[in-house]
Amino acid sequence: MQLPPFQHLLDSHGVALHRFCVAQAGPDHGPDCFQEAIIAALRAYPGLRDASNLRGWLFTIAHTRCSTTTAPPPAVPPRATSPQPVSPPAA
Repeated sequence: MQLPPFQHLLDSHGVALHRFCVAQAGPDHGPDCFQEAIIAALRAYPGLRDASNLRGWLFTIAHTRCSTTTAPPPAVPPRATSPQPVSPPAA
């Protein structure tokens, strides 16, 4: 089976894949997930046996990369404390 050059796959689906990664992992982690997905796909590409759904294969890798990204927990505002009593000024 003859696979198309990897660059053709990236040219065809790269923009949508980047958009997917940003939507899944957020604007801070999405570009990193995209790069990790591309590197993982490039490494696995020569051993790929079935080229019938390359887009699905690529997005599956991206989904896995995005879901394993540890996003920071949402910011929690500090809990309000009751005011401390103020002692009267010394005379």
